Amino acid sequence: MEDRIHKPVLADSVPLIGADRAWAQGFDGTGLVVAVIDTGVDSAHPFLAGKVVEEACYSTTSGQQSTTLCPNGADEQIGPGAAVYCPLEIEGCWHGTHVTGIAAGNGTPSGEPISGVGRGANIMAIQVFSHINGFFDCGGAPPCLGAYTSDILAALERVYVLHTTHTFAAVNMSLGEGLFGSTCDDESYKPFIDNLRAVGIATVVAAGNNGSTDQLSAPACVSTAVSVGATTKGDQVADFSNVAPFLSLFAPGDGIISSYPGGGFAVASGTSMAAPHVTGAWAVLKQARPTASVDEILQALNETGVMITDTRAGTGTTRPRIQVDSALSDLLNPGAPIITSISPDRGTVGASLTVTVKGIRFEPGTSALFGAGVTVTSTTVVSSTQLSVVLAIAPTAALGPRDVTVSNPDGQSVVRAGGFTVQPPPPTLGLAFLGKLRDKVGKSSAAFAPDSALDATFQVTVQAGSGARTVTYLELRRTGTSSIWDTNSVSVYWALGAAASLDSALLNAANGTVNFAVADGGAFLLFASDTTPTPFTSGAGFTLIANFADGSVVTVTTTIP
Repeated sequence: MEDRIHKPVLADSVPLIGADRAWAQGFDGTGLVVAVIDTGVDSAHPFLAGKVVEEACYSTTSGQQSTTLCPNGADEQIGPGAAVYCPLEIEGCWHGTHVTGIAAGNGTPSGEPISGVGRGANIMAIQVFSHINGFFDCGGAPPCLGAYTSDILAALERVYVLHTTHTFAAVNMSLGEGLFGSTCDDESYKPFIDNLRAVGIATVVAAGNNGSTDQLSAPACVSTAVSVGATTKGDQVADFSNVAPFLSLFAPGDGIISSYPGGGFAVASGTSMAAPHVTGAWAVLKQARPTASVDEILQALNETGVMITDTRAGTGTTRPRIQVDSALSDLLNPGAPIITSISPDRGTVGASLTVTVKGIRFEPGTSALFGAGVTVTSTTVVSSTQLSVVLAIAPTAALGPRDVTVSNPDGQSVVRAGGFTVQPPPPTLGLAFLGKLRDKVGKSSAAFAPDSALDATFQVTVQAGSGARTVTYLELRRTGTSSIWDTNSVSVYWALGAAASLDSALLNAANGTVNFAVADGGAFLLFASDTTPTPFTSGAGFTLIANFADGSVVTVTTTIP
């Protein structure tokens, strides 16, 4: 075996893949453990606190080439504290904490508005990276991080040894080296991955970030690994992602927010971020079907995923982007029809519209129901994977979500809870710049407090006749620039404050989020921190995006006089 050095693959997506809908059914990975083989984990981070149940470190001192990063100074350490993240002055040591948060972070205890995919799962953290000193090993810029094959294999073996102690769902490896145009089953990882697979544990591996359209890194290229490429939140293949015909799955990996050592959060992109989406999903699905094999869960994800084609190549590979709630339905109701998407998924009272329902196992004669106040005037079975449904929404239909039911002639059916929403017509808003009148917010995403500088102040008016509404999200953008303010403290944008009047307290929660009522014909104020040079100049255009609790989203613009 050649003991090669592997580089860490570069570094809210949860609703996109339907994980929140799986949570709503009671499945969030509780009772399962995910193992993360990476650069170590900040187990004290509020996003991960109390979740790390097992730790290990395998890191090598080899002459002048490398130095161990295990806390005890040895090449191996087992037990609490063994997998603490490596020193942040070494580029990449944040990586394992970020990856782990995507797989199993839980924001609920600390009041954060995000959670990882398998938020109920516990974590085994394994640190496998060494401090590499070699000029050529580091691409001419030593020192750097690298993981020896032998240390990665020791980590995989440690998980296998503990498989009777912990109920593992999957192992995550967001690392890799090399490029392979076909499966690489002669690589030394294969028997270790197979041993885990034989006891029901998936090995989920990032495909790599070389932008290849026909190659994967190792160990993602091993045929029995679950290899994962990255997509954007717009369901396009990320430009950096490796893809090949033998890729297993896609998952979101572009601009992902997750935990950062020291208690903070950061945005990162890479197949490193895509893989833990799948790892977390595995915990969710394994909780629902504890006896399901790796093959069975992979098949469910393959059959129910959203098909994505890599358009970067002339003959692009098409593979599924995971859809956790649909895979869950498939595992819980084998043989029944499955709904994977409904578009559009909402309609206005009094409207008639055609809705496309996608899924699997639709048959001639399949019917659909959309709940009270919504009449299905026709259902056309376009194919075994698509229905075209014509709806008429009564003018008196109650507002809110409806369950969508699809039934086959043989009596088997599926229900998509809250799959369609009846909403009122969107409100009409007015937006006006009032000047720089008060100091309410500061110059960062979490600065929902004064900073001794007057803020740009805007008035938002709900036109009379729009009805009383509840505001749930606000985002202000200067037209044609990257200047953005919003009500989400974990985004990269500056804080956007909201208040009922100039001198009243902010309506934002401590984390910046909003959920406040505004009366029919009422108004509220927005406060955006200024900068140098000021974006709030005569002739500057601004756009406000406002989300409401009834599901409507309204955009309104203004120009500063």
